[in-house]
Amino acid sequence: MIPNRTIDPVEIRRRAEEQLQSRQGADAPISSHEMQRLVQELKIHQIELEMQNEELQRAYAELEALQERYFDLYDLAPVCYVTVNEAGMILEANLSAATMLGAARSALAGLPLSRFIQKEDSDLYHLHRRQLFTTAEKQSCELRMVKPDKTTCWIQMAMSITQQPGAPECRMVFNDITERKQAEELLVDMNVELEGKVELRTRELLQIQKQYLHGEKLAAIGLLSASIAHEFNNPLQSVTTVLKGIGKYADLKEKEAEFIDMALQECRRMGNLIANLQDFYRPSTGKYESIDLHALIDSVLPFVKKHLHTRKIAVVKEYAADLPAINAVADQLKQIFLNLLNNAADACEGGGLITVTTEVIGRENVVVHVRDNGAGIDPAHLGKIFEPFFTTKPHNKGTGLGLSVCYGIVKDHGGRIDVESEPGKGTVFSVFLPLQGVHNEGVLPAK
Repeated sequence: MIPNRTIDPVEIRRRAEEQLQSRQGADAPISSHEMQRLVQELKIHQIELEMQNEELQRAYAELEALQERYFDLYDLAPVCYVTVNEAGMILEANLSAATMLGAARSALAGLPLSRFIQKEDSDLYHLHRRQLFTTAEKQSCELRMVKPDKTTCWIQMAMSITQQPGAPECRMVFNDITERKQAEELLVDMNVELEGKVELRTRELLQIQKQYLHGEKLAAIGLLSASIAHEFNNPLQSVTTVLKGIGKYADLKEKEAEFIDMALQECRRMGNLIANLQDFYRPSTGKYESIDLHALIDSVLPFVKKHLHTRKIAVVKEYAADLPAINAVADQLKQIFLNLLNNAADACEGGGLITVTTEVIGRENVVVHVRDNGAGIDPAHLGKIFEPFFTTKPHNKGTGLGLSVCYGIVKDHGGRIDVESEPGKGTVFSVFLPLQGVHNEGVLPAK
């Protein structure tokens, strides 16, 4: 610091003038004593000047140190510092700002900062800058800047005003927040995706709940049907016995005997229907056994007979001769073919034809084709029809689980199920089953 003991220049001047006047007012020469006093005064003054000079040198050194520190803090700062005037022209910029803007510091002076800001964000920048000079209140905003390689980056800009001789200036501090913005966008996308998954899962759970309730109703219907079948079977057996007794012991005319035979045939038919009904609604045993596919399909057809008749749909059977038996779970296969026949009937609104064909392929598989000449399936839906809950039927008619269940059963049997369809011409489902039943062991390669 500069010493407190200094000679005031005004005081020195006053004293020098007084001495000069006293000398000019006296004709007598200066005495040696006065001369010594003046010399002493000059020496003291010389020492004071030397001390002031040393203090100035120290102050200059400190100023240089402060300038170096300013250089480190301002020019080498990791954030960008830019000063602009009220017109938005760049007055000064540090090295970080020059690097981001892709120009030398000297070349930036006099350029409008707006030329480096994305066009869509220019209005936002001008608005905040005008508010700063109008209100002198600090401003902050987020906008995009264009880099030298023509890519854009997000920056956070803070503005403050400083009063300078002549005109106020705007000091800006901004840093790159591109990574933060990308993270925010990614988070938004993830939230949207998560919300979509939650919504989808919620719909699936609601559908599962509806299907569960539907299954409970079907189970109740199954128990009721089995109970009714059991109750019907006993009196039917009695009627059959009585009719047989009449036919055996009564003296009947030819026409009466024919009526008795017809009644017995109908009793046998009713007995078969009751047996099929009991067999169909009996819980699956999961037991593999030798299956005659033709007999199994024939046992399913009565369950859709009325459905087909009311819609004027005919069924044609094209069974292969000497079809080998397969090893499978009978009630599960019945479920497959009942679903396929019902779907075929639904596709033939207003009448049509369903063809059931069987054949042997090589030495490994038998195939059952269920073909209809109905409306067909939209090609956009073919890849989804085996997905759970996917259905093209009206909301109150289909659950979207029929074909999914069929797919799972066929897969468990070591087979596969294919579909071919052409809108307006019909659809064919092909069920491939191995001649030697495989329980939970692999799946045949897809077509």
